[in-house]
Parts: sequence; C-alpha cells; structure tokens
Amino acid sequence: MANQQPRTKGEAILEIKYQLQLHSLHQRLYRRLRFLVAFLSLALGSSAIVGIISPQPWLVAGAGIIIAALTIVDSLCQWSEMSARHASWRRDMATLLANSGDLDLKEIDRAIAHHYGEVDDEVRALSYIAYNDVVRGAAHEDWIRVLPPGSKFLQWIV
Repeated sequence: MANQQPRTKGEAILEIKYQLQLHSLHQRLYRRLRFLVAFLSLALGSSAIVGIISPQPWLVAGAGIIIAALTIVDSLCQWSEMSARHASWRRDMATLLANSGDLDLKEIDRAIAHHYGEVDDEVRALSYIAYNDVVRGAAHEDWIRVLPPGSKFLQWIV
C-alpha cells in the first residue's frame, strides 16, 4: 500500500469548488431540458404548426403523441424542482467557499460530509466534466481525465 499524504486545506477547497461546479452543471442541464420540453410542447401544439401539418392526419397524430409524451416526461422528471435543489446546494457550497478562510480542515471536511448527506441526485456523467473544469481552473492540466462518451455528449449540452 502506498503512503498517503494527509489531506490539505487546499485539496478540501478544490473539493468545494468541484461541488460548486457540479451543482452548476446540474442546474444548467435541468433548466435546458425543461426549456427544450416546454419549447417543443408549445411549438408542436401551436396553431401555426397545426395549420401546416393538418393536411396530413398522421403528422397531427404524431405531434399529439409527442406532446403527450413530453408532458408525461416533464411531469415525472420534475426538472424545475431538481434545478432548484441544485441551486440551493450550489449556494451552500458558495457560502462554504466564502467562509473557508476562517475554517480549519476538520470544519471544512465536516461541512462537506454534511453536504454529501443532503445530495441525493447526481448525473454521474457530469462529475467528470466538473472535475476537469476544476483542475483546469487550478492549473493542474496534468490531472485532466479523458471524458467517457456520455460525458462528452453532456458537455456539448451544458
């Protein structure tokens, strides 16, 4: 087993920054998904679109099915609520970061552990993006990880 160096306050602050970035990405993803669903639902249900596709009954039926599916997905996923929760968690981490200068490592670690106990929603693919953003911002280019395909796709979205 390799000798592990004790964790430093600087590493704890990087973890706070990682959580900040991760929650920002989640918040942005959920807002964009909510916008997309609302836009598609309204666009497909608008009279202008219905007027264009009305000569083709199968297009009208297809638009109705898509609108119904989008409404169901939106209701079940609750993206607005999830975005709000991540905004709250991001604010908690921003407050912790702002106060970290006055705290010692044990206090920071305790606050981070408490935070992890509250967070119950994470898109794993976003964690790779957040990690790379934070280490790039800390000038640790050698720590950057290759993104898996799902993360590359989400990076394009967010």
